[in-house]
Amino acid sequence: MTASVAEFVAELSIRADAAEARRASIWLEKTGVECGVPAEQLGRLDHCLDEALANVIAYGGASARSSAIFLQFRVRRDPRGCEATVTVSDAGTAFDPLAVRLEPRPQTLAETEPGGLGLILMRNFADRLSYRHSEGRNHLTFTVHWRGPH
Repeated sequence: MTASVAEFVAELSIRADAAEARRASIWLEKTGVECGVPAEQLGRLDHCLDEALANVIAYGGASARSSAIFLQFRVRRDPRGCEATVTVSDAGTAFDPLAVRLEPRPQTLAETEPGGLGLILMRNFADRLSYRHSEGRNHLTFTVHWRGPH
């Protein structure tokens, strides 16, 4: 007897601007709820998506702003557990967020500088992060897991 695997995939194309990032967040929530992704995991994915899109918009350059951002949302269930994955694909400046060395946390308020927390948050919210650059596009993927009905 073979194990049952269920998989769902949805895609969305957006422009690199704040209004479209909000639309992507609404799409992720609606699609995730329809697929039965628990609220906690959807929230974690949404935090990662917000950060990824904010970085593309702010730092991706002219090529990011002039090309579509492609989003893929995938939900997979099998007897071992469930996972939901979002991949953000953009034509911006190549940037591997996993290669960035994170600075140690400040010990005092005086040592604290604004910004730089987004990558830390992504690493904490995602159970798995991966990055690749191919055919002129960044592909950042973040995944969350949970136990649940298959």
